[in-house]
Amino acid sequence: MNNRHKVMTKKLEDISKQLLESEGADLEAIEEELTATLNSIVGSDVSEEVEEYYRFEEEKQWSIFAETDELKLCKPREGDVDEYIKLQRETTLMPSVFKMPGYEDFLKEDFYDEKVFMVIIRKKADDAFVGYCSIKNIKHERWELAIEILKKYQHRGYGRQALAAFMDKVRDCTGVCDFIARVDPENTVSQSMCEALAGVPEKIIEHLLHDQEYMEQYEKENAHEVTDDMRRLAMKFNVAPEKLLTHVLQYRFDMRPGVSELAKLLWQIKDAYWDYVVGVIVYAKKKPERMKIVTEYVKSHMDATTSDIVWFISNQPDFHDDAAPCYEDDEDV
Repeated sequence: MNNRHKVMTKKLEDISKQLLESEGADLEAIEEELTATLNSIVGSDVSEEVEEYYRFEEEKQWSIFAETDELKLCKPREGDVDEYIKLQRETTLMPSVFKMPGYEDFLKEDFYDEKVFMVIIRKKADDAFVGYCSIKNIKHERWELAIEILKKYQHRGYGRQALAAFMDKVRDCTGVCDFIARVDPENTVSQSMCEALAGVPEKIIEHLLHDQEYMEQYEKENAHEVTDDMRRLAMKFNVAPEKLLTHVLQYRFDMRPGVSELAKLLWQIKDAYWDYVVGVIVYAKKKPERMKIVTEYVKSHMDATTSDIVWFISNQPDFHDDAAPCYEDDEDV
């Protein structure tokens, strides 16, 4: 169970305890009050829907939406809903929800929801079901991406391949270049994937639980659970580390042609600087004799990446025309 689900579970336990103390053994009254209380503090999605939106009517009929060398992103087929439910069982952080009556029916409704644009990820080699990627609600002003992969196919780069192809094709079909993805602070694999695809840390958000006072109290009482990894992550998002106990991360993807490629190069620079900082800390204390080697390696990596960025920008079609006004008054140019 991750931190976000811990705080939700704690909130439910506190509500139940309060109701038991106030209502005694009247279970029916407890259930009614608990339902009302939950409805007041919990929301699955507070984003507003827009009236005009792209419906993907044509794209939903395509047998194959996009492809990579190893994968194809396909229209859902009969029987895929069962694989989808199996995938949810594998990836859920709260297995107990499957004991709730009607939960699988809820997942089926989600799978067939017209507001969702979903494609199934399949291996080209054997047509095997790998997972899915989707836009969670096409009626929202900003499209949130989702992707899940069966455990047996994880750590093969399939998620990165599929999501990159999905975003590129959606952009080509719709002209939309701005996407977001929300990731739990503990999910380092998804964070790495977002950054590898030029996702930029945008902000942290509340998710499911929207009780500000309760979350602040929880953060204060559980500040001891903040790890060094969480502190480093909090620096990326420019927030207090304890906020990661109750919030999720939001990454932004700018898929305008050229922009995402440049962002990837900038991330390489960031990684090189981070390697340098870590190297200084480690070797200055333990192996000072290796400091020169580390410094030279990182410097060469940063120089190479900087050269890539300069080459990339200077080879954009409109670069020279766009840049000229910046140098009109510069006597050295």
